[in-house]
Amino acid sequence: MPLAEIHHPRLFVLVVGLAPALACIPEPVAMDTDDPNSSSTGDSDGTSSTGGVTEAPTSTTEPDATTDAPTSSTGGPICGDGVLDDSELCDDGNGDDGDACSADCSAAHCLVPVTHPTIQAGVDDPACTVVSVTSGTYHEAVVIARDVEVVGLPLAKLDGESELRPFEIAAGTKVALRRLVITYGLAERGAGILSHGELELEGTTLASNRAQGLEPCGGGVWSDGVVVLRNSFVQSNNSFDGFGKGPVRGGGICMEGGRLELLENSLVNDNLARGAGEGPYVVEGGGIAATGTTIVITAGSAVSSNEARVVDAIFGSRAVGGALHQTGGSLTITDAEIGVNTAMIDKGGAPGVEMLAEGGALALTDVALDVAGALFDGNKALDWARGLPVARGGALALRGDTEAVLRATKLFANETKSFLLAPEVEQAVAHGGAIYVAVEPGESLTLRLEDSALSDNRASSLATPPVEVRGAGGAIYATTLGGSVAVTLLRSTLAGNEASAGFYEDVAPDSVAISEGGGVALVGDAPGAVTLAVVNATLGFNETEHGGAIAARGVAGSELALALRSATLAFNKADEGDGLWLDVTGAPIDVTLRHTALVANGTSDCGPAAATLQTLGHNAFGSLDCGFADPAITDVFTDDPGLGELVSEDGIGGVLPLEPFSPLRNAGDPAGCTDVDDAPLMTDQRGEDRHAEGVCDIGAYEFVP
Repeated sequence: MPLAEIHHPRLFVLVVGLAPALACIPEPVAMDTDDPNSSSTGDSDGTSSTGGVTEAPTSTTEPDATTDAPTSSTGGPICGDGVLDDSELCDDGNGDDGDACSADCSAAHCLVPVTHPTIQAGVDDPACTVVSVTSGTYHEAVVIARDVEVVGLPLAKLDGESELRPFEIAAGTKVALRRLVITYGLAERGAGILSHGELELEGTTLASNRAQGLEPCGGGVWSDGVVVLRNSFVQSNNSFDGFGKGPVRGGGICMEGGRLELLENSLVNDNLARGAGEGPYVVEGGGIAATGTTIVITAGSAVSSNEARVVDAIFGSRAVGGALHQTGGSLTITDAEIGVNTAMIDKGGAPGVEMLAEGGALALTDVALDVAGALFDGNKALDWARGLPVARGGALALRGDTEAVLRATKLFANETKSFLLAPEVEQAVAHGGAIYVAVEPGESLTLRLEDSALSDNRASSLATPPVEVRGAGGAIYATTLGGSVAVTLLRSTLAGNEASAGFYEDVAPDSVAISEGGGVALVGDAPGAVTLAVVNATLGFNETEHGGAIAARGVAGSELALALRSATLAFNKADEGDGLWLDVTGAPIDVTLRHTALVANGTSDCGPAAATLQTLGHNAFGSLDCGFADPAITDVFTDDPGLGELVSEDGIGGVLPLEPFSPLRNAGDPAGCTDVDDAPLMTDQRGEDRHAEGVCDIGAYEFVP
């Protein structure tokens, strides 16, 4: 089978056998917020914002040389060219025997409509283990109750014509759908496919299907079994509710338990879950919604340009998980892109009513998350509502009893934003430009980032005065609402992130704008624990009003702790506390430092004066407003730490190298650098030997001659 190159702005993939199927996908229609049939999240000119599937890709390779297709030198009928001529009974596009059509095109086997008038007739025939479907458009509601493969020849399409579901698959079956286009299906659940069995999609596209009803779920696919996608697209489907009676879930895919795998360059793209009207609405998973499911996304696959949206609701509503909303189960992402997804509250709202947009890409509760080699870019949580707009987690929102590990992963240019030009706004909140984590009483959440980078993420809140606006955690916002949160940054970089809050007009006397934590905001909103460990990591060039790198505050009964080990915090900027801002008016904050460089951060590396640092020795400081619990004689105070420009040596994150003359060089403990558990650190952030010159350096970077 030839390889076809498929190009779209979000991803480059090689897809086996997919080009013929793509050729008959209907062109996506631009989304109209008043039109429940609309599924595209693209521009108003009728084209997808990601290029969609408006043009069929063409093969860039020669036909498979192993296929012995007959040829004609007279210009007459050619058996094996995929074109049915008058002299042929069938033509399946090759010259092979033993498949749907014989080598001489004179005999057919399990070929619709040659041997069986309909696809249903083929799958009902026990003699057919493989049912082949010739080119053309079929209008059927096919029910599969046995193990079978359905294989489309070029341009084979099932069209529900917006009145029926093309496929339903019974429990206990193993079904493969290959090289088909499934489009314009309509049902409350699984408008394209509803499956209770084990389903494999290969080279198949589901496009422009619509789940609609009181509790719509799965515009493309609904399953409580197993779904495996290989080289397949779930694109421009939608889940829509205009009644405000139940949750709207899974614009592309809806899973209840079971297992979902996106493999071999599969794409979940440009799907939409939407509630429009007075509400209240709960909209979850613009691309995928899952409960208690094992999900695997790998091998160059992508979940991109999906959207969870609430439009014009006046009662309290939520739009959660632009790419994926998941409760329970596990999620593994490897070498995949999760990009340009959106969770949005689009206008609406009322005085005193909270409207929540959360998890521009992923919104996870009680999920074991394992991410490696992934890219999260351009995801957004946006809230335009009146009253109490709240936006959280531009890329990830993590809640509940969750263990999350991100390795060698980039989170770039994600954003959470609440904004509206309307005096009806009472308070506007934006938390966690890239990541938002929160726990309720009795819950425990751990987030660990290794060899990763969070850069150019934004948490911003803008409104018309008089109101209160808050923006916090340009990269990460971690809060306890009664449980325990532990965040670890290991060999990772936070750079160029920003938290801001402001007004479109002149500030009124009773207006309040508060921004904190350009890199990280640690907040104890209730009695509970929040801890942050920064080990062999760099925080630089982050910006906000309070705490350019890190800000921390809590209420009475909350426990906040910050441990810095062989970390570099430099060139961050804030109005107060350019490096650290430790607000101890509500609760004490335990801060310990060892082998850490807190230097070159504007006018004050730490503030306010009421805050106290506990130095464990061999640190470097610049200008401090904070005090010391017990100063160490091995600490270095310098106005010139000898740091170079931020550079990336591993393609993931950046480091601030030491110049040869730096006073941080060889200023560490002769016994060696250690982590928060006092275990030896043998390498620096880049993986270079910590003992290259015998004594480790201060900060995340080890100078190597």
